[in-house]
Amino acid sequence: MARIGVGRIANAAVFAVIGLTGVGVATWGSIAGVTCDGDPMRPGDRCLEISEGEALWRTYAEKQKEQGQQLLLLRGGGALFLLVSAGAVAAAVGRSRLERRDALEARAWMTVR
Repeated sequence: MARIGVGRIANAAVFAVIGLTGVGVATWGSIAGVTCDGDPMRPGDRCLEISEGEALWRTYAEKQKEQGQQLLLLRGGGALFLLVSAGAVAAAVGRSRLERRDALEARAWMTVR
């Protein structure tokens, strides 16, 4: 009897863990709200960012938009990995059913002759 390959399920599990992590981080980030270097921000606050020796002040609205886009990417990426995981499991189950059917047909053919 054909069995679902452990490697296929392990691969699907890895994709599922990555997907759940992305969705979880995005959900946690949306709960935390807008932050500046880990500190919560409120409307009217400004955030000083220093990158490559250049200082840049960002408003609450700018940080909110930037972090919202990042969370959207994490959610979308996480959802994509979850879909890939579900597809991998479905393909493994389908392949297992086909292999089982082929084995039964071969056995039936051999007993008819």
